[in-house]
Order: sequence, then C-alpha cells, then structure tokens
Amino acid sequence: MEDVLKSVQPVRENFHAQRLRQAEFVKRVQWLSPAIVMQQTLNTIVGTSQERYDKFMQEARAFHQKWRQLFEPLIFQRKAFTNYTELPEFHFQEEDNAEVATRTLVMLMLILIPASLLTVLAYSRFKTYSIVQ
Repeated sequence: MEDVLKSVQPVRENFHAQRLRQAEFVKRVQWLSPAIVMQQTLNTIVGTSQERYDKFMQEARAFHQKWRQLFEPLIFQRKAFTNYTELPEFHFQEEDNAEVATRTLVMLMLILIPASLLTVLAYSRFKTYSIVQ
C-alpha cells in the first residue's frame, strides 16, 4: 500500500501545484473580466469555491489518515475487525458565513464599481450626444 502511495505522490504533487498556479493566476487577472468575477462570486455563494474545495480536501485527507491508522494494523496482523462503534465518521466543518459573505462582497464590488463608473460615463456622453445633426 505504501509503495503505491509513494509511486503516485509525484503525480499528485504536480497536479496540486498546477491547480494552485491556475487558481493564483485567476485571482490576479479576475478583475480584467467581469465574467470571471461573476463566476467566482457565484461559486462562493453556492459553495463550490476554490477555498471551500481546499478546506474539504484537507479535512478528507485527515479523515483518510485516521481510517488508515485504524485498519492497517488489523490488516497486517490479519485480525478481524469487530468493533463497529469505533469507526471514525467524517464531518465537514463548513466555512464561516462571515468569511464567505466578505469574499462575496469584495467580488461583487469588483463588478459594481467598474459598472457604475461606465454607467456614469455613458450617461454623461449620452446627454451631450445629438440624435439630429
């Protein structure tokens, strides 16, 4: 089992490093695209944000480690598992609502401020534009 985990470790590390680079790139350039900002905002609201995913994966890895610590000694000692009351249960600790709300408001401001400025600019140009020449 350990050999398999060690053999796939470089692939997993490469995947996670690439995913982190992509997420950082999106965070740096998201303000250039209202579509990206809106997608990030909606992902945060519905609970599919990168931050929530990372938190879930961290807790899932910790749970997996507990599971392995329970069963590996039994497997190697060829013992039967009989105590079902000691099985660890996975409980995901949700993100703090205030943190989610803050992230959402910041992202909405990235949309609303430029949109408001463009609206004011368009309105001022429209007032001086003559339909009839």
